[in-house]
Amino acid sequence: MAFEPLSDPVLVGRRRLRHVIADHPSMIVAGLALLIIVAVTILAPLLAHAAPDQIVVTDRLKGPSGAHLFGTDNLGRDILARTLYGGRTSLKIGLVVALLSVGGGTVIGLLVGFYEIVDMIVMRLVDGLMALPALILAISMIGVLGAGITTVVICLSIVYVPRVVRVIRGSVLIIRKSTFVDDERALGQSEPYILFRHVLPHCMSPVIVQASFIFSYAILAEAGLSFLGVGIPVDVPSWGNILTDSRSYLTTAWWMSIFPGLAIALTVLSLNVFGDGLRDLLDPRLQER
Repeated sequence: MAFEPLSDPVLVGRRRLRHVIADHPSMIVAGLALLIIVAVTILAPLLAHAAPDQIVVTDRLKGPSGAHLFGTDNLGRDILARTLYGGRTSLKIGLVVALLSVGGGTVIGLLVGFYEIVDMIVMRLVDGLMALPALILAISMIGVLGAGITTVVICLSIVYVPRVVRVIRGSVLIIRKSTFVDDERALGQSEPYILFRHVLPHCMSPVIVQASFIFSYAILAEAGLSFLGVGIPVDVPSWGNILTDSRSYLTTAWWMSIFPGLAIALTVLSLNVFGDGLRDLLDPRLQER
């Protein structure tokens, strides 16, 4: 008689997937929503019936209809096309900011948490940056460097690096006291090897969670900066720029603000719910409760 192996990786993976779906249904729904949002922005050329910057004066300020599902703006541009293409810009900025800030913050957090001398110097700077509101700090840097997509990405990345540094530093302060770190030192391993080969993998859970939250923060920050007129240039469609154009038409053309606003709200909500689910899934202390 043939027995089914107890450690079949396929069966183990299926059981784990069933447990994840059963225990974290909101995370699964949020993940699917994110996939749909990303998919529709990628397929914008196929889903939009007009270019985002195509001006048709005779169609200005028309409400949602069969020809324009989301209506048109004050210049006759199709809101659906601008929302889809604007999502490309906003999501791209959020993704790049998340990657840069998490990457830079992880490296700095590892060094700060592992070396006390670096900790004493760098953490004072980090505390100073975190004492300032993120949006005010970003506006100040943009005022010096000038507006533009690259400037917005750089400024937001710098703003969110301190958040990652503090999270990674806290994890490293605990891990560096573990016995396996002392064992590696006793074996003659160099500290950079220990840091990136053994300490870093134990910090990946908070890194992944922080990336999802910073993604959503960056989307909101970009929308806020563009709404204030100091972010993305007005000729580049983004969710923030679309909301900026709608300020003077909130009562007469509600569709100009409602659809990009819903896109921002749904994306940020999905990212936050997905991040919460990842935190619960990856944190063993929360799994035991």
